[in-house]
Amino acid sequence: MSDTDKTLLETLIERRAAVAAEAQEILDTVEAETRSLTEDEETRSASLTAQMKDLTDRINLQEAVERSRHIAEAAAAKVTITHEPHEYRADNSHEVSFFRDLAAHNGLVGGSNVDQANERLARHAKNILETRAGSATAGAGGDFTAPVWLEAQFAEALRWASPTWDACKQVELQTDGNTFTVPRVATGTQIGVQGTENTDIDNRDIVEDTVTGVVDTVAGFYDVSLKAVERSTNGIFDLVITQDLLAEYVRAKDEYILSFIQGLAEANNVTFTSSSPTAQEFLTAVAQSVSQIATNRKIGNIPTTTIMTPAQWYNLLSEADTTGRPVVASTGLANYNAQGVTPTGIAQGVAGKLAIGSDVILDGNLPSATVSEVSTTPIITAIMSEIWAMETAAGPTLEVFRAPGSATNTLRYRCYGYVSALCRRGESVSIISGTGLANPAGF
Repeated sequence: MSDTDKTLLETLIERRAAVAAEAQEILDTVEAETRSLTEDEETRSASLTAQMKDLTDRINLQEAVERSRHIAEAAAAKVTITHEPHEYRADNSHEVSFFRDLAAHNGLVGGSNVDQANERLARHAKNILETRAGSATAGAGGDFTAPVWLEAQFAEALRWASPTWDACKQVELQTDGNTFTVPRVATGTQIGVQGTENTDIDNRDIVEDTVTGVVDTVAGFYDVSLKAVERSTNGIFDLVITQDLLAEYVRAKDEYILSFIQGLAEANNVTFTSSSPTAQEFLTAVAQSVSQIATNRKIGNIPTTTIMTPAQWYNLLSEADTTGRPVVASTGLANYNAQGVTPTGIAQGVAGKLAIGSDVILDGNLPSATVSEVSTTPIITAIMSEIWAMETAAGPTLEVFRAPGSATNTLRYRCYGYVSALCRRGESVSIISGTGLANPAGF
C-alpha cells in the first residue's frame, strides 16, 4: 500500500509506532550501558513523549470524527451515490491542478487546454454534488467548489493544548464511583539515641490518613442546524465541529489540572515582590521554590519541573547579565555559566532547562491573578510524578443527536469525559506569586 492509499488514521498510527520505537531504543541503550540518560537523551525522550501524546490525541480525534460522521449521516438519513474518482487529489499523481484549471477557466492563462480544464471542473462539480448536498454551481462557468483534500486543510481555532496535564503521571481512572482514596502515613515512627543504659527507648505510633480524589466531568456541546451540516460541502462542517470540540476538551483538561494544583492546601508558597523585577530576582524565586520542595518533601531525587507562560519564558530569554551575555543560552552556544539553556523556540510544552536543574514547560492556560492591583501570572514548580492526572481509558465521548426538546431541525454535538486529579504529597508543589510576576509588556 502506498502512502497515498493509506487513511489518515493508518498514517497516524504508523507515525506513533515509529516514535515509540525510537523512544524504546534510547531506553534500551541506556539500560544496556548501565547508565543514566544524558542531557540530550533526556531532551529527546521528553520530545518523543510529547509527540506520542500528541499523536495519541490525534488518533483519538480521528476515530471520534469517523464515529461522529456515521452518526450524523444516520441522523440526516442521507444516501451517498457512488461516482467516478475525484479529478483533483492531494498527491496530484496525474499532474492535474484545481487552481491551474480554475485560472484557465477564468481566462488568466491561455493555451489549448482550456476546454479540458472546463471539462474537469464540470466533472468535479458533478461529483461533489452527488457525494453530498453542497453548494450548486451557477451556470456553465460559476463558482467551483474546492476539492475535498483542500477543504480538509481548514485553519482550526487557535487554543492552547494540555502541556501540564501531559507532564503529570498518567493514571487510568476507575470505571465506577465518584470518589476514591489513597492511604498515606501522616506521622511515622520515631527512633532516638539512648543516652543512658536501662532507660526507655523512643517510641511513636504510626498515624495514617488518606488523600481523596473526586471524579469531575469535563463537557461541552454545540447546537447547529441540520441543514448547515447536511449542506456543508463535502461534509466539512461536521469535521470542523468535532475537531474543535475535541481540541477544546484537551484544553479544558489542562485548565482543570492547573486549578487543582494551585488549590493544594499543602503546597509551598513563595512570594516574589518587586516593582522592577530582574532576571536574577526571577531565577532566585524559582530556586526558592525548588528549595522549598527539597526541604519539605524530603526526597532523595527531586526532578522538578517549572511551569510558566510563554511570555514569562521569552521575557527571561531576552535578559542579559552585567556583561551583556544572555541569561539563558541556546544549546548551540559555548558554555559560559549560563543560568539555563533552551534548544529551540516553542509555544508550549518542554522549552528548556534551568541551571538549578528544573525543566521548563510553557503553558498558556496558566490563569492570571491580580496582586496589589497588578496583573500577574503565578508560576508552578513541582515534582510532576507526584501529581496524578486521571482519565477513563476510553477518553472523551463525542455524540451527535437531535437536540432534546427542540421542534426544529437541530443537531447537538456533545463532547464529555470523566477526569480526576490527586497529589500524593502537596509538599511536592511550590506556587510562586507576587508583584514580581507582573505580566511582561510586549511579550
